[in-house]
Amino acid sequence: MLWEKNILLKIENKVALIDIDGTLLSGQSQVHLIFYLYSEKAISLSTFLKVIIWYLKYKFFSAKIDERMVGKIYSSLLAGKKEVEIEKIVNDFFEKKLVKEIYPGALVFVNNLKEENYRILLISASIFPICSIIKKYFNADGLICTKLEIKDGVYTGKIEGKINEGSEKKNRVLRYLEENSFNLKNSVAMGDRMSDLEILKLAERPIAVNPEKMLKKYAIRQNWEILIY
Repeated sequence: MLWEKNILLKIENKVALIDIDGTLLSGQSQVHLIFYLYSEKAISLSTFLKVIIWYLKYKFFSAKIDERMVGKIYSSLLAGKKEVEIEKIVNDFFEKKLVKEIYPGALVFVNNLKEENYRILLISASIFPICSIIKKYFNADGLICTKLEIKDGVYTGKIEGKINEGSEKKNRVLRYLEENSFNLKNSVAMGDRMSDLEILKLAERPIAVNPEKMLKKYAIRQNWEILIY
């Protein structure tokens, strides 16, 4: 019967928690956007340099995300711009630049998970306009990322709530799973940095993807799966 089939599908649904930056694509999507905007002469040199300095600290010295500084960057980039304007910029950015940074192996792996009846939940500290188009490209089921405040169709330049990182990321994932009646049985999690550790620990099958040095060492000690594209 139909209702029995629907119940069976619900029981068999499994969730895959997948980080975006460094896991599905090379580098950091927001940094790619900054390079793109600078090349298009859409931002100043000072804004460009601020983002690059932050990124180098984050990537090579495991610096935490400075919410105040990131807030200033978003404000300088987006404040006063219409939602439709940003959507066009991000679409152009994706088609001209970001799609080339996506790992072909990542798309294959995600599609394989779908065939195994996994529901795909993408997770990122990056901002919604970028993550949304990546979600569409991978045809993912859900998305948890950093959202920006929009009033009357215009970006204020402020973050809506908190940046989706650290304990905030974990809390949002757990809330999403509860709200959508998913559990972590047979779950998969994929990430590339120690900042993804809390999410990786949630899953029955954690996978370190193209892991940075510290995560690789941790994954080896825990006998986790390591995937290199």
